[in-house]
Amino acid sequence: MFENDRKTIGVFVCRTVEHFQHELCAGITKRARELGYNVAFFTAFGDFMNNGGFTNGEKVVIDIPKYEDFDGVILALDTVYMEDMRSKLIHFVESRCKCPVVSIRVRTDKFHNFLVNDEGAMERLLGHIVTQHHCEDIAYVSGNLDDLDARRRLAVYRNVMARHDCKVEESQIYYGTFCRKDGPLACKQIIDERGKCPEAIVCANDYMAIGVCHELQKRGIRVPEDVIVTGFDGVRETNICGPVLTTVQVPFAQMGEEAVELIFEEDEGGIVHEKDRWFQPTVLPRESCGCRMEYFEDRMKNQREFYERMEMEREETVNNTFMSVDLENVESFEQLFHVVDKYLWNIGGCSHFHLCLMDGVEHKQSGARYEHGYTNGMNLRISIRKDDQYETCNIPFKRSELLPAQVLNNDPQVYYFLSLHYKENCFGYTAVQLYDGSGLESFYHTFMVNLGNAVEDMFIRMKMKNLIEDLGDLYVRDVLTGLYNRRGFEKYVDQLFQDAKVEKASVFVIGIDLDGLKYINDTFGHAEGDVAICEVANALNDAAIHGEICGRMGGDEFSVAGICDQGNQVDEFIKRFNQYLDLINQNITEDYHIAASYGTVIRKVTDGLALEEMMKVSDNRMYKEKAKHKLAAGNKAYKVYTYSEEKLSLYEKQ
Repeated sequence: MFENDRKTIGVFVCRTVEHFQHELCAGITKRARELGYNVAFFTAFGDFMNNGGFTNGEKVVIDIPKYEDFDGVILALDTVYMEDMRSKLIHFVESRCKCPVVSIRVRTDKFHNFLVNDEGAMERLLGHIVTQHHCEDIAYVSGNLDDLDARRRLAVYRNVMARHDCKVEESQIYYGTFCRKDGPLACKQIIDERGKCPEAIVCANDYMAIGVCHELQKRGIRVPEDVIVTGFDGVRETNICGPVLTTVQVPFAQMGEEAVELIFEEDEGGIVHEKDRWFQPTVLPRESCGCRMEYFEDRMKNQREFYERMEMEREETVNNTFMSVDLENVESFEQLFHVVDKYLWNIGGCSHFHLCLMDGVEHKQSGARYEHGYTNGMNLRISIRKDDQYETCNIPFKRSELLPAQVLNNDPQVYYFLSLHYKENCFGYTAVQLYDGSGLESFYHTFMVNLGNAVEDMFIRMKMKNLIEDLGDLYVRDVLTGLYNRRGFEKYVDQLFQDAKVEKASVFVIGIDLDGLKYINDTFGHAEGDVAICEVANALNDAAIHGEICGRMGGDEFSVAGICDQGNQVDEFIKRFNQYLDLINQNITEDYHIAASYGTVIRKVTDGLALEEMMKVSDNRMYKEKAKHKLAAGNKAYKVYTYSEEKLSLYEKQ
């Protein structure tokens, strides 16, 4: 795994664009680089709008690594929203990993668990609202109760309210989805349906709190003068709200750093740590609850950063649109490389990008079904590095290595791996390295969707092109032997005559007929006769070392044409042809041998030279030789078919 003589930590985390994942990845990367570890992040964008095909293509990312080779594993299981993917991942790690494993925020039976004391933080936050701001009428905006954090935080709200003898009616609790869009709906229930505004609205996460603040401002309700609003998690956007949001900050980056530290200590020093480690979030009383109103300078700084981010995202949207346009007509990996190279650098902090395909995908040109997993062999097809740019390549390597050694160095490697797929059809994966390693930006999601669609379209175009070529071959090829049929032979010999005329060279035609085909068919069957015909075709192909054109005219009749730029070229062809048949005859077990009669003609190319006339002359000479073979064999009833002696004489005088 990462053939650079360093140990590797595998991290499984989805949707790295979100706050928790972004901070966790930054902490892991920082400490891993300090301790000299490689880090391989395996990530997916998750399930969107119950899109089964796309989701199935995302889930296969956990099939990429060889789990036995990890020196440590970090799991962010609560970010893996697909239940079957999560259970499969746990099974892989439990059954195959022989290294320290740390689970972040989710308690497991067999791994180290880094847990957040959400209940204690929510209790301190609510205690602050009740005791410091003397609120009794406190509404609550909950997350989806399918989520464990949502259930825990709601239970704390009920307990704190009961402890302080604060009445809780069901209309005071809105059940949301952890999204900003919950704000207007929560206000409608908590304010409009109750007919009054509460003293405080406590939200189970920051995004819902920001949505509530925006809706209150639209209604002309002031925060915190008319109503206090609080959030939870400490996401970046809380610093630019007006007012700055009171929240609870979870030490996600610290959890990432300490997870790496634990792996290092157990792996290197043999230190055995306790199974569970608890992390205490920090309550941050700010403007939205009426505390610490001196945030003007910090807010202005954060707003500038926010607007810069908005501008970057606007540019990303434009780039995504034009990337889709540029990918529409991609027909090769060379063209795909240039489009990827053009748009890749819009991904914040990207320094390296590699596109790896499974063995056989390009030949099948339809993708491998995700159920089949990844092949053991992979091929690096596109490799782009800012410091040492490559174009398209085709470097085979083992999937257990993740990337070929040619694109790595001895520095700690930090890569994000994502499945490259179109719906459930998986082609391989991409690996991207960031300068800071803090998580992929949202642009990479659209980038990967566009890329998967483009590879699928490219393979479809290749397949259509091959089908068209196959249809063309059926038109000019003999089905049994693969040689040109009469139509194809005449087509390509015509071009050969034109080339010979330019070169002022002679051309030759050889008429060839398989001897004794009727005897073989009658005695051993037509299947054996077909074998003999195919062996003659193989002998012709073996002899055609100077680009001669070989065709089957029908039945047991063949023709060969070529440019005669050497004095003995025809004799050389016939010699190689007969040598091949001699070798074949040594291995024939039936009571027959394969032989052929032939006739040749050589002419200078002139305007009046016709292939048909040359073929008739060569056939006439071939039939004369065939008659001799028959007479030598004692068959005197053989009739010699010849071209008109009068026409032949006129033609040979040309």
